[in-house]
Amino acid sequence: MAREITDMQIKLISLVSAGANNKKNIYKNENFNELLRVDFKKSDAEQGVVYGIVYAPDEVDTQGDFANADEIKRAAYNFMKRSDLSYCIDVNHNFNIADAYICESWIVKSKDEFFNEEGAWAVGIKIEDEELREMIKNGTITGLSMYGSGVIKGSEKEDVTKGGVIAALKEFFGSSKNFKKESSNKGETMDENRVAELVKAGISANDARLETA
Repeated sequence: MAREITDMQIKLISLVSAGANNKKNIYKNENFNELLRVDFKKSDAEQGVVYGIVYAPDEVDTQGDFANADEIKRAAYNFMKRSDLSYCIDVNHNFNIADAYICESWIVKSKDEFFNEEGAWAVGIKIEDEELREMIKNGTITGLSMYGSGVIKGSEKEDVTKGGVIAALKEFFGSSKNFKKESSNKGETMDENRVAELVKAGISANDARLETA
């Protein structure tokens, strides 16, 4: 049975091999001459922007969850308000900050130029890393997936304080040994505090003490 999510707080958007939302990226070149589905020419990749749906309303994702249009709009606005937009993109949820950033964010309306899913949250991501552009061109990267917290109706909100973030990351990496240090694509070495800081994407300690739904 599908579960409805409310009160979402999105910290990172990940470029992934298959998006949890089952949507594919749309790629547009810097001159905005052509709109293409991931299958594009090499010449179109120069200084390009990749566009994709982060979350569409009332569509069940691969984890069996969904959110309505109002919740998605609220999550999108909060993300833009709280995030450092140059430190909120990674690849395949590796928590290494990619050389890419959010350059556009909007709620899809009727007759949208790119997407048909009215009420969905869409973003444009500027890809500045050549290797990452190549991964998008050759189909290795095909979608978007978000990382954050939310309330499943009838349950308590997941903890997104520092302790909760570190616990979640340790579970993700499989062991504290593997977790201790990760190097970002920008050459940074991130310890637990730095990773937690980036994942929270600029949320203050007070803001992170979220109440139970």
